[in-house]
Amino acid sequence: MPIKINPLISQEKLLALAKIRMKKYMPKNEQHIGIYDPEDKLNYFYFSGIYHIESELVTSEIIGDLQEGKALLSVGSGEGHLERLLVNGFQIPKERIHIVDKEINKKVADFGFKVHKFDMTESWPDLEFKYDYIIFPEALGVALSTKEHQLGLESDRKTYRFYDEVDKLVDNVKSGKSVRKEDVQFYLGLIKQDVPRAELAYKVIKNAFKYLSDNGEVRINGFNSGEQISSYVHLKLKEDFTSNSSSFGESTTVFRK
Repeated sequence: MPIKINPLISQEKLLALAKIRMKKYMPKNEQHIGIYDPEDKLNYFYFSGIYHIESELVTSEIIGDLQEGKALLSVGSGEGHLERLLVNGFQIPKERIHIVDKEINKKVADFGFKVHKFDMTESWPDLEFKYDYIIFPEALGVALSTKEHQLGLESDRKTYRFYDEVDKLVDNVKSGKSVRKEDVQFYLGLIKQDVPRAELAYKVIKNAFKYLSDNGEVRINGFNSGEQISSYVHLKLKEDFTSNSSSFGESTTVFRK
């Protein structure tokens, strides 16, 4: 029987508990705290499960929900350190955690997660499932940068035109205030023209929303795109899925259905 996580405990207490669980349940060579180099010495690095809990990509409420039967899709999981920590350290059945990646890491495959192999920036196959949480653990920003390079796109992460109007609209989106339809259309057209990364990000997150349960959440850290792009995605999702809200945290961006 798993030790149930109180969804009301602070993130600080959850982080301390996760470190204890990692030391108890993860192999000694995988007791990573922050960013770490892969064993195969490739030219990139991974982020530990502890890192993702500290950044609030995963919270006590999410862990409690997964223990109670809700489902999670992790897009771009790398070695799956977070996902394996959730299973080993918090006794979440691995059947409740599915993985998407362009290339499936051997540690993920050997662990027995249900996996889907595809590029998140391309068309998504039919996943035949609805998830309560879809997370992008430091993966979306990298995927978008790779896609921009492939397409030969070079742009700032923000527009500097109509700065006062844009800044006011972004503030209204962040605070949950209503925005006039004509202002929304002006903003969407401006950002699409000046910041191509925004439309690339929207297409990925829209695909994720198709597999999100009602009241579910898409949670992203490492978005590296700024509040203008996050606001663009929020407004576009609102057009397609009518009822949604968003929050732009220091580390984690959340889009709710």
